[in-house]
Amino acid sequence: MPQSPDLTGGSGFSFEASVAAFYLTALLREETAAALSNRIVTRVALQQAAFGEPLDDLIVDASSTNGEIARLSLQVKRSLTISAAATNEDFREIVKNSWLTLKKKEFREDLDRYGAATATISDASWRDLCLVCEFARASLTSRTFFQRFEANGNASQGHLRIVAIFRSILDDCAVQAVSDDDLYRFLKHFVLIKLDFLHEGATDPPEAIAQLRQSPSAVTQNRPMRVT
Repeated sequence: MPQSPDLTGGSGFSFEASVAAFYLTALLREETAAALSNRIVTRVALQQAAFGEPLDDLIVDASSTNGEIARLSLQVKRSLTISAAATNEDFREIVKNSWLTLKKKEFREDLDRYGAATATISDASWRDLCLVCEFARASLTSRTFFQRFEANGNASQGHLRIVAIFRSILDDCAVQAVSDDDLYRFLKHFVLIKLDFLHEGATDPPEAIAQLRQSPSAVTQNRPMRVT
């Protein structure tokens, strides 16, 4: 069976390790990181499929100032294409496993997030997807969310395309047509994080290294943090 270049060349594993290191840096420095809504990282876990996590590549727990915990569940892919094509297995798998994460009984509504981290993706599609999810998070109900996509709304054709892609994949996941309420609920918890790694001139690794050098004592102090 032919293998992905990410596997044969090692770049897939390297990118996944880089994303893990990005969140581990925040854990060591007791800081927040992407898609955590300013919560402080308290736990980073890798490869958690055996522990019931559909999105198993990276699990990050983070705490707010009042001790409220939220979880970020991510699949990590070196590159992604946003489409509902049957051949687009990577993105379809991410949406399917995000749906399964949403359906877990311990999922925390309006707190937990799920989705993917990637490096290479169409800028236009990424912006459209992120904005659609922000529309959902800014909407009080599914009705107010979908009003944005009506004739007098503020959504573009690109935004309509994103909604159609998610609806198509989720219909397949649920083996039935998902309701507007389900689609709205799904989108308001979905995140797609774009990180700049693994090429000359990448900005995220030097920033992380500089942060660690500024606080070398972070790794020696007795702090309540977990890596699994």
